[in-house]
Parts: sequence; structure tokens; C-alpha cells
Amino acid sequence: MRQLPGWEITREKGAIIFLGPAARGQNETTIVVRSVPLAEVRPTAREESGLSHATANVLAGLPNSNVSRAKPTGHDEMRGVRYQVSFDPPSKERRFERTQIALLGQDRLFHLMHTAPEGALQTTAPLFEEVVASLREE
Repeated sequence: MRQLPGWEITREKGAIIFLGPAARGQNETTIVVRSVPLAEVRPTAREESGLSHATANVLAGLPNSNVSRAKPTGHDEMRGVRYQVSFDPPSKERRFERTQIALLGQDRLFHLMHTAPEGALQTTAPLFEEVVASLREE
């Protein structure tokens, strides 16, 4: 997976979290990559249609969320769904937006989340797309 120079990297509950640099107001921008063995995923969510439904339900549960329709996404090794969502995080005074991707590998399910204050997501979107494209199941 692609590394992001200048971003802080932490790990939490099976996820790698990239914290955006303080420069240019990106310190509230995060990219999270979470991996779960398919054996631990409900059987219905191991298919694209079930995965789409499960992901949409989670996003709809965010406070005051506005969730886009699912779009197919993926690359040579994985397929999945992509959503755009805006929401009001409880601990923040402004809206945030997120691109969320769920990808099915041969043995694992990956969730990739790119979150930033509303209006700032596009600044680091190319980096997020590089992370998605570089993801490989090992």
C-alpha cells in the first residue's frame, strides 16, 4: 500500500490511519484502511450487492448524513462499491464529507475511508485514489 509522506501513521483496532499534515488546514483529514478476514464477514456481505447494502446502512447511521448512490469501483485484484457522504460529526462544529470504498479480495474485505471537513476533501483526493490503487491482498 502506498505511503503518504508528511502524514502521521497510527494503528487502531485492525486499521491503519493516515492523519493529514497540519499544513494547509489538512490536519483534520484522515485516510483509514481497515481489513477484515472474509471468514468474519456475514455471508450476504461477501457479494457486491450485500456489501453495498451493508455499507449504505452504516453510512446512513452517521448524524445528519446525506449518502450518495453506490458506484461500482475496484481494480485488477478487487471489486467493490464507492459512496460519497456528508455528515455532522458529534465532536465537530462543522460538516464533514467522506469517500468510502468497500473492496472484496479473495480472503479479506477492505474498507477505505477518506474524511475531511466539507469542501476540503478534493484537496487530498488524488492521494486517496493512489492508496486505493496501490492496495493489494498479501
